[in-house]
Amino acid sequence: MAIIIINTKKDTASEPIIKSEIEPEEKLREVIMKYPEILSLCDIKKGVKLCIVAEEFWGIGLIGIDRDGEIYIIDTRSYKKRGKEVVANLLECGASLYNSEFNEFIAELDKNCKNVIKQNVEKRLADFYKLDGRAVKKILQNLYRNFDGGKFKFVVPVDKLDENLNSLIDFINKNSNFTIYAVELELYKHNIEEIFNSKLYKAEDRLISTKETQNQIKEEAINKGVGELYEQLVQGIRPLFLRMTPSRAQEEEEKRRLLFVCRLQREDAWPFIVYTKYSDKKKGLYCWLQANDMAKYFKTSTTNILNLLPTEKGYEPPYNEQNQWYCYFKTKSEVDRFINGLKRLKAQAEAKEKK
Repeated sequence: MAIIIINTKKDTASEPIIKSEIEPEEKLREVIMKYPEILSLCDIKKGVKLCIVAEEFWGIGLIGIDRDGEIYIIDTRSYKKRGKEVVANLLECGASLYNSEFNEFIAELDKNCKNVIKQNVEKRLADFYKLDGRAVKKILQNLYRNFDGGKFKFVVPVDKLDENLNSLIDFINKNSNFTIYAVELELYKHNIEEIFNSKLYKAEDRLISTKETQNQIKEEAINKGVGELYEQLVQGIRPLFLRMTPSRAQEEEEKRRLLFVCRLQREDAWPFIVYTKYSDKKKGLYCWLQANDMAKYFKTSTTNILNLLPTEKGYEPPYNEQNQWYCYFKTKSEVDRFINGLKRLKAQAEAKEKK
């Protein structure tokens, strides 16, 4: 492809723009850190503005966070690679996140941000988006939800998207919890100016089947002696939420959990999670909830939500003051009380809306 500059107001010769190489990798990272808009992310999310918060983090080129708390993993190592090499890099990036907990992730992210940008993550977001502390905390709450739910956007700048790589990315998008976007990125130079031409290839709608993973979670609950409580709870509250889905579709037994998803302020949230990791016959069926979001969804107070929980419950001091609680359901009567209470709250909320 040739790009020619023609000055139509002056009788001067046309000037060709010369295509150049983007190298080394440090050059690519530097450019994206300063001008993340060259990735054309607005093609997948209208009006998105990306704040880069980390460089060379856990083997990942760059990490960005948008104003909604969505996480963008930018793999700059794959720029001139092809096919399986790109996929291998992506899997390595995914594995580093997959095997970590949020508190560890955010602590290391802060260290990296201070080292590279001379600010911690909160200050970086506040300055970049010109927000007060309350608004930044909202971003970080969404960041936590996205991390815990395994919702990452992988962005791969490449010099050329060949058919093999395109097929591999499409296959991963359709058969995993990953969302991968490839960006063809070209550099042209004219005098002292640099011109970047980018084209983002959108992922096709993912056809993720969660049935097998849900069956694995159910089987684990049975093996731990809480199968009946699990089935009773899941069947009882499933109709009250938008949907339920396994978190990250992980293969490691200890990591499996079932998320109950609702819609809050035009965004998905998962305020109630059933864990098989901490459940057993003696302790009971372990569950986690975000009391503030549960209260918003059922249009009631957090006190009303907490009053429905079984006797054995506790408050988990969260990151950024989220009102998180855990509880153990030990008997069918405790499960019944919780289900019927939520049904009553939802019926009351719907009745108020009709008035």
